[in-house]
Amino acid sequence: MIVITSKIDGFRRAGVAHSSSPTPYAEDRFTPAQLAKLRAEPNLVVQLLPKPKGLTAPAKTSEAAQATTETTTVPSAPPVDAVAPPQPEGSVEPAVAVPTAAPEPSDKADKKGKGK
Repeated sequence: MIVITSKIDGFRRAGVAHSSSPTPYAEDRFTPAQLAKLRAEPNLVVQLLPKPKGLTAPAKTSEAAQATTETTTVPSAPPVDAVAPPQPEGSVEPAVAVPTAAPEPSDKADKKGKGK
C-alpha cells in the first residue's frame, strides 16, 4: 500500500490532486516512473506500507472511468437575507437604532443673534 500526504492541499503530481490528509493508494496505482517522481517531490510525503491482512486498498480507477462519473446537482440555498441565522439560547438581540425626531429649538437659540 502507498500512503501519500501533501504538504500543500491539492498539490498535483502524477495526475492526482493530493490531499493534506494521508491518502492510501493501491500498490499498482502508479507506474514505477510516477512513483519515483512522487518520492522525489519535496511537497509530498510518500510511505510504502505493507498491505494489511484482510483489508484492501482503494481500487485503481482508470482515467476513462473518472471522466464518466455522474454529476449530482445540489439544490441552491435560499438568499442569505431570506433566512435569519439561528440565535444561541439565551442570546440577546442586537440593539437597533430607532430614528428620533429632531430636537425642538429652545428659547435661548431663538434669541441668539437678535439685536438688544
